[in-house]
Amino acid sequence: VLVLFLTAERMAYGEHIRYLKVRAQQLSDEADHERSANCISIARTLCDDSDHELVCNQAVEELQRGNAKASLKLFSHALAICEGRDRRLVEMLSRVYGRSRDASGAQQS
Repeated sequence: VLVLFLTAERMAYGEHIRYLKVRAQQLSDEADHERSANCISIARTLCDDSDHELVCNQAVEELQRGNAKASLKLFSHALAICEGRDRRLVEMLSRVYGRSRDASGAQQS
């Protein structure tokens, strides 16, 4: 006989957000972009939209879906949240900006 015990133990502060991040990534890997976006949206709400990595993850997903304009807006928001301290984000924003300008037909400088 197999017995399964479920506890009503509370998650530590921030665990909900980490869980939703992981779940969003799993759903994205399964190409369930709508549910992945829902998980990220809930996580952003839980942390009062103060986690720039969540916004960055959402921007990457938009970019993968071919929506450069929405991705650029999200990357810019993530950059504002971290106040430019995340070098990786600054580099990604530079790449997305270049793609966005290419897509619009504008010349890069």
